[in-house]
Amino acid sequence: MGGLKPDHKTISNFRRNNLKALKQVLKQCARLCMRLGLIDGKNGLIVNSEVISQSNDTNQFSDQVKKAEVVLEKEVNAACADAGYWQLIEKDRCREYLIIGSKTCSNCKHFEVCTKSEQGRRINRLFTEELKENLKKLYDSSEGQKIFRMRKARAELPFGYIKRNLEAGYFLLRGREGVNGEMGLLATSFNIKRMINLVGISALLNFLIGKRL
Repeated sequence: MGGLKPDHKTISNFRRNNLKALKQVLKQCARLCMRLGLIDGKNGLIVNSEVISQSNDTNQFSDQVKKAEVVLEKEVNAACADAGYWQLIEKDRCREYLIIGSKTCSNCKHFEVCTKSEQGRRINRLFTEELKENLKKLYDSSEGQKIFRMRKARAELPFGYIKRNLEAGYFLLRGREGVNGEMGLLATSFNIKRMINLVGISALLNFLIGKRL
């Protein structure tokens, strides 16, 4: 093409006119990665992307897991997120108040460790406290720490590649639908680059034309 490159407007129009197709590109790319056996915890590939209008990640974690399961066509074995995904739903705001009498406290083996008050102690506990405690135990376990360390090592790689290598510091399209279509295209670009690095260009081309790796 003699070094010709599409200008900003041409690229923008292409993305705007093909939003439905662009939304499916990432899904198909993720399934290609599955066929190559690359979808696991260590390769850090993207299977789903969703741009939201909120300023935080609250209420997004379970939804992202469900969408990833649709793409993978199987249940997710393990999912990990940072504290930004924590959500306090309405029922969690209702605390269960227990006022322990003085006799109960004085007969308890933990008396003077838990409290020294002769009036006993008031205990505040969320209705979902047991769930939180179980998650804390899972997080503190050796397997939980292994998964969390893996997340810290992999979570920022796609953002760095998209912003630095692809120089995508901002979106060209407006509106949530347009931004999601563009983000799907950027995530697909990241996956393709990862596939090339992991299996090589020749092996990837051979796989695409029907030859085994």
